[in-house]
Amino acid sequence: MVISVHVENPDAWTKEVQDDVVDLLAWLTGDIWTLDLIPAAALAIGQMKGLADIERVMLLSGGLDSLCGAVISLDDAANTLHIGHRDAARAVRHAQEQIRKTLASANNAFEWQRDDLGVTTRKKERSTRSRSLLFMSMGIAAASARHASEVIVPENGSTSVNYPLTPARSGALTTRSTHPFTFYMLNRVLSGLGLDVVVRNPYEMVTKGQMLEQAAAAAQTSGFTSFLHLTGESLSCAKLDSGRYKGGDPNLNCGLCVACLVRRGAYVAAQLADPTTYASQRLTGDSLAKLRYNRHGDLWAIEYAQKHPIASRDLISGAPWPEGANVEAYLDVARRGRKELFDAPQD
Repeated sequence: MVISVHVENPDAWTKEVQDDVVDLLAWLTGDIWTLDLIPAAALAIGQMKGLADIERVMLLSGGLDSLCGAVISLDDAANTLHIGHRDAARAVRHAQEQIRKTLASANNAFEWQRDDLGVTTRKKERSTRSRSLLFMSMGIAAASARHASEVIVPENGSTSVNYPLTPARSGALTTRSTHPFTFYMLNRVLSGLGLDVVVRNPYEMVTKGQMLEQAAAAAQTSGFTSFLHLTGESLSCAKLDSGRYKGGDPNLNCGLCVACLVRRGAYVAAQLADPTTYASQRLTGDSLAKLRYNRHGDLWAIEYAQKHPIASRDLISGAPWPEGANVEAYLDVARRGRKELFDAPQD
């Protein structure tokens, strides 16, 4: 695949930087890439005025992990700019709007900038394997403009490692969006370009349940009493098809895909009542039977994973790692995350 990019400073894009970009794209997508740089004049957009410097940018998608990250740091909202994408999916937009209204009410310093990303011609690529790079790039651009030193990507460590549940899910079929190697390669690019911004995930050693527990504790300390209810409005579902079943609702998490079961296991691990309404609990009769049939692959993958424990050699052979990475620590968080998944209710 060839990608043409207009750049204002071609000299900054050394061969080493270009190679790192190509390697990062190949890692995220499984495709072979060629980078075609086109020198371009600087855009006459003028100077941005009235934007105060901040300490950090944090990605906020409308999912449970990013909501937890925002709540954990909500008392420091004045120093944080949250960045998100106005997704085309109605369910995601609904979750984002509920989160925006509630967090803004909880702290009037809360700032969330959401932008539209899309193609101007007919869409030719249906996958979203490189979407995370676009989101992180939005955060990096905002951090650079507001003189922030870091971009925070809140994601639980088990999902970041994301070791495939079955061999059939190997390679780019299992998302590598927040894998430690992704951050390593992206930060190499930023350093090579001379940008004083670091992208990091401070939750890489905790599970989703532990993130939820931390956020609940932070909410209690700050008096944010509507936190638990708000988590039920967040969206984790990987399928987004709950509106296609008779009696369903497009805004619901399905409850039975792997991502939904990771979510449900997190509430169990955190010992919190799950306020989420799942399609699997609302649907009845033929609609429920159809949903369960369509999730057979997910449920079978979980059953397979329970019978096949992972070891450090599996993580090492399954992905490259940053130099000096503590693979045993990542293995531990992956195992703890899997236990949460295996403990999730499947009703």
